Amino acid sequence: MKGVILDAISEQNNMFISDLRDASANLYIIQTLRDTKWQLYDIKECNYALSYIFDRKLTFTDYGEIVDFINSIY
Repeated sequence: MKGVILDAISEQNNMFISDLRDASANLYIIQTLRDTKWQLYDIKECNYALSYIFDRKLTFTDYGEIVDFINSIY
């Protein structure tokens, strides 16, 4: 179900999905990403959402990599 995470994050931040591409400049989105319980989602869905948000191909193989990546942003 591609887009489930994107929908949730955009709703939490009262914005459109297309606005999520500014994540690297928006501390509210970054905090939402840090608060997201990634393990509740399929890893492919996580990769899809994060690739969209950061506008580059991201392929994580486990949830620890996702958390490490997000924590490295700021």
